[in-house]
Amino acid sequence: MDTDEKSPVLSLQKLGVNYGKLILYAVLQELSYGPSSALPLYDSLKGEIAGKKFSRKHFYERLAEMEQVGFIRFVGKDAQKKLYEITEKGRAEYKVAYDKYYPSFSSLLNQASVIRYDINRRGNKPEIKPISTADRRFFGRIANVFNIIAYFALTRLREEHHARLRSEPVKRMIAKDIQNEIGETYGWKPSHGHFYDVMHRLEVENEWIHSKWDDDKKRSRRFFEITDRGLQIVELKAQDVEHEMGEVILFLRSVLRAFDRNV
Repeated sequence: MDTDEKSPVLSLQKLGVNYGKLILYAVLQELSYGPSSALPLYDSLKGEIAGKKFSRKHFYERLAEMEQVGFIRFVGKDAQKKLYEITEKGRAEYKVAYDKYYPSFSSLLNQASVIRYDINRRGNKPEIKPISTADRRFFGRIANVFNIIAYFALTRLREEHHARLRSEPVKRMIAKDIQNEIGETYGWKPSHGHFYDVMHRLEVENEWIHSKWDDDKKRSRRFFEITDRGLQIVELKAQDVEHEMGEVILFLRSVLRAFDRNV
């Protein structure tokens, strides 16, 4: 049974920022606490930004560039080591970057946390916050939306299936019901076209769900049910999404630390 669906490669480019800029913002953040020499600055970053390592030589070159453009300046020596401080130009650059990126990246982090919590129920429940249209596009670049829809649809249809086996009254689900429940549960939902494309793949390609019309002549409402193949795969999909959201959370936290060391 084929369950593979490749996750997007996590990269800063997909968030609209590059590694060089992130190093700059991290340095400006550290210098906002007070002057420092180069080595403590390098050690504070541990030679890594968002999972990408950089050498001390490369870092010192970046510092020289920051000094050249006026974001930082030399203010003296301490134990024969050059001390740097942030300039007003550097503070302005950092504020612009913070206002541009931090709220968006925080929103993406919260979105991933909400989805993971829906699966494992571990830790404090994140607040469900509506995600902007722009951030929804970013989320689609770093998250496997197919797997999220598949997990959610299969889980809800399994609940309906088990209720029916217990002879409990159940609400038969159409695609719109599932899409709306995703929005209510996560504060986010995929685009209409993407959602229906995934539902089609789940039914036709994967055979994890099937549908039937309430009336073959009128064809006004098409109800979905989970198949035996779907029942076999639903827990694997849950594990896939939980793992993927964990990776997204770690990545976004590493990015956010360039703006707030306490993240």
